[in-house]
Amino acid sequence: MPIPLVTRILIADDHAIVRSGLKGVLDAKPDMEVVAEAEDGAEAVEKALKEDVHLAILDVSMPRMTGIQAAAELQKRKPELKIGSKAYAVVRYAHHRIAYTVHDLMS
Repeated sequence: MPIPLVTRILIADDHAIVRSGLKGVLDAKPDMEVVAEAEDGAEAVEKALKEDVHLAILDVSMPRMTGIQAAAELQKRKPELKIGSKAYAVVRYAHHRIAYTVHDLMS
């Protein structure tokens, strides 16, 4: 699968402020666009299947369906979708490095 010119991203986190902050960082990059947001894993699966999403960034701990459960479901139903853990990205990298982490996931 060729790498798209603009990476279309879904962010799933049960905290609106986290989604908003991550969206701001990613949308500031010209080759990244947050096209969908979800409050829980079930909504993330639903939106990832409906939208043209290249990358899903999932919080590990969310209500209704965890990010781990959502990732497993998405791997079965949309195997071409890249999946990253928001918890890993935030802990492993400083705020300004998150966008570069997303770039690494798409490679």
